[in-house]
Amino acid sequence: MRVPVLATLVFLLGTSSSAHGQPITFQQREEMNYEQRIAKLEAERAALKEDLKNAVAEINNLKTALSAVREQAKSADDRSKTDDDEIGEIKWVGRGILGAVAFLVGVIVTQWISKFMATRKPRIVRASD
Repeated sequence: MRVPVLATLVFLLGTSSSAHGQPITFQQREEMNYEQRIAKLEAERAALKEDLKNAVAEINNLKTALSAVREQAKSADDRSKTDDDEIGEIKWVGRGILGAVAFLVGVIVTQWISKFMATRKPRIVRASD
């Protein structure tokens, strides 16, 4: 009776020690590598999804900023056209004023020359024959 009990005891001890201390087989190592790779790829995929969300949000922010810049440029262009119209009007007014001043200067110079010529002694030109 001792032998079968002893044999059973040795068998149970051997089985328990082999179950705990059993080295990992090649197949198990490959499965762990695949599991690790899958976990790593899933983590990278999650990070890429987050990066994509951030990029889309930044693109939307840039679109909004671009729209604001376009509106500012359009209003600046409209103001520029209005300012050009006002400058054109000012130019015509300035030209009118300069024309009036030139006319008045011409009138004054003509009157001055007329007075000068009226007060001057006439020269007598003698004909020498």
